[in-house]
Amino acid sequence: MTKISVGDSSPSKRHNDFSSSGTPLLISRRALLKGSASAGALMAIGGVTLLASSPSPAQAAVVSVELDVKLAMINGVECRTYNGVVPGPTISAAPGDRIDVRLLNNLPVNPDDNDCPADHESNNHGTHASATVPASHNQEHGLNTTNLHTHGLHVSPHKDSTGQFDADNVFLKILPKDQVASCWEDETFRRHEANYCFELSQDHPPGTNWYHAHKHGSTAKQVGEGMVGPLIVRDPPGRMPPYIEKAPERTFVFTGKGPWLAEANGSGVFKPTITLRPGAIERWRIINANPSGTAFVSLVMESGDVELWQIAYDGLTLPRRLLITPSNKEPWENYANLAPGNRTDLMIRIKRSAQNASVSLRAIPGSFEFLHSEADHSLVALAATEVKIGIKIDGDPVDDEWSEDDALPGPGVEPIESIEPIRQRTVVFKEVLIDGDTKNTIDGKLYDGVVGQRMNLGTVEQWTIVNETKRTHPFHIHVNPFFVTHINGTELQPSDPLRRWQDTIALPPMKDGVSGSVTFLSRFVDFRGAFVIHCHILQHEDDGMMQKVEVV
Repeated sequence: MTKISVGDSSPSKRHNDFSSSGTPLLISRRALLKGSASAGALMAIGGVTLLASSPSPAQAAVVSVELDVKLAMINGVECRTYNGVVPGPTISAAPGDRIDVRLLNNLPVNPDDNDCPADHESNNHGTHASATVPASHNQEHGLNTTNLHTHGLHVSPHKDSTGQFDADNVFLKILPKDQVASCWEDETFRRHEANYCFELSQDHPPGTNWYHAHKHGSTAKQVGEGMVGPLIVRDPPGRMPPYIEKAPERTFVFTGKGPWLAEANGSGVFKPTITLRPGAIERWRIINANPSGTAFVSLVMESGDVELWQIAYDGLTLPRRLLITPSNKEPWENYANLAPGNRTDLMIRIKRSAQNASVSLRAIPGSFEFLHSEADHSLVALAATEVKIGIKIDGDPVDDEWSEDDALPGPGVEPIESIEPIRQRTVVFKEVLIDGDTKNTIDGKLYDGVVGQRMNLGTVEQWTIVNETKRTHPFHIHVNPFFVTHINGTELQPSDPLRRWQDTIALPPMKDGVSGSVTFLSRFVDFRGAFVIHCHILQHEDDGMMQKVEVV
């Protein structure tokens, strides 16, 4: 069943855009956008001022989705899922669209009584803590409490422009239907359901993103079991070269269980084999939704009859396409590497001269030389198995359109390299001995809900993320992407494919006593409010390798 509302997006009618039928919904609608973006408006919402840029009602399409969080058997294992399938439904929208998500938490009651640990995420939570709740919130807890994060979208981290509905607020906690919690009255709690509204500006970059659970303490468990789904912002007609615009598309989601060829309404083909004819050209969207520390993978093709061309990374189109060739470079040196959370778009080109054969696109594990200590190195190596997507070349040749011109329209964001940053700041990933245990921290602290970085709206800053550990950690920031300029202190040349926009990046580890680092530029635009930076090895995030940041 599908549901699309197009036209009037006034606050008085918006509530009716959320289905109450209980039927899982997937709605995909591309809007034909005309004219320029509407003017932004400042709105005071709950003490937070947001700069919102909303499409006019005549231009906006409403994409309405219902996500029912429930247990289901997936490949013989009981898992937490969206709508009983893995991956969840593909959310497809266009720049200027509004995405309405009704999320229902139908998981069982938390065995640890409630999700009110003695934390500091919001005022006085600790005064409500139950004796059966863990003393620290920086550990696994509240496994059946959830929320929703739109990884890669540039949207409000607090409320929508009307102030009525939640946006990309990862501080929310949506309790199971029958949960009784002493602290649910707190503004960060929702009982059983939450209504989300994600407003895409008319100039929002098109690209491959994804959504997943992000409640601190249950993120790794829920994402690892399969609470993930593709979120595609479509290219406006005529933006991409014709050979890309005309190409059939497939979306693949790498989870801890293996690769899935995603279907529009959810679920998909597990460990698929794709049949392609000689001369065929397709666009493949690849999402690394595996939260594990062994999930740094490089994409390689085992046959010379198949070419892989990279056209986008982390939901942002490149200025030119890049041929992917086998590489033994480290994750932070390889432009085709996907750390947990990364995405890439590929053009798959079967040579017209290709012979009938079965080959594979392989996602091979990255180097683990510095990821873990020598004591557990072998265990990690065993866990890091490669992922394969089978390709069967069969049938008569076809003449799909191609171009020798490798130019692409670029990421769709304003240039930033020529702007002098108003501030330089350093953020340090480091191990610290806390209560007798070695902990992964940011700036020497476990997550405490206290703002660690405060940025001014509209400014450009230069950040250096330093890694003082011997592990590769994927750094991720919400809401605003960043433009990478240096790796390990060395400036990337303008022609270097690693000099690009991303929202997640593998941090080089410490080697021979020298810390690794990544330096980037970022512009904090459109939205005031608090969000987070964290390690996208999600168990590290749950254990406290996260920091609250805020744009004011």
